Amino acid sequence: PKRLSAWALQYDVSIRRGKMLMALQALFKMKAIDAKDHRLFTRIVDFSQKLSSSRTSGGGQSNVIAEGVISSEFPNLMDGKSLKEFLTLTVEGVKADELTDLP
Repeated sequence: PKRLSAWALQYDVSIRRGKMLMALQALFKMKAIDAKDHRLFTRIVDFSQKLSSSRTSGGGQSNVIAEGVISSEFPNLMDGKSLKEFLTLTVEGVKADELTDLP
């Protein structure tokens, strides 16, 4: 699919089912279609939070290969930045955009 909404739904279903690799693939497809879309931004943050919570809680069965792929590829979605840096840069970019309707 070439529609962002299709990949957003793919992400939502995958993350609910605990299919982290499929969710990650959907994020990369979304980024290829529109890297500035708000739906991608919210899902990257969601994925990061779910990833960190699953690692701390040891949730579910973990595939070593899948963990390796996620650990090596997920930072590419955020251009190699930490979540905090990614959020800060995104906020600064939105504030700098004259077309954004923010106070």
